[in-house]
Amino acid sequence: MVKTKYWILIFIALFAAQVFAYGQKQPTKQSLKKRMKELDQKQAQQKQEEVELTEYLKAKHQENQTKEVRKRMKKSKKKAIRNNQNKKQFFIVRWFSKY
Repeated sequence: MVKTKYWILIFIALFAAQVFAYGQKQPTKQSLKKRMKELDQKQAQQKQEEVELTEYLKAKHQENQTKEVRKRMKKSKKKAIRNNQNKKQFFIVRWFSKY
């Protein structure tokens, strides 16, 4: 009598587990595509916000500097760009410079 009760309980538990497994939805291709599209849009939005923040911080940094410092920064930026592109200065400037 006791064994049959245990067998019945085990049978009901196994049967109930299978019923719950069939009730879950399987992801479809459309839902996966939609989810991927949402993730891509979210990443693009975060990237755009990051770029905007960087530009804002650069502008704020420029505003905080004095006029002389801004001129010096501009000059050194041009020099850095020229060096990175492996370009020499204009030949007359090179002829009459100290170094």
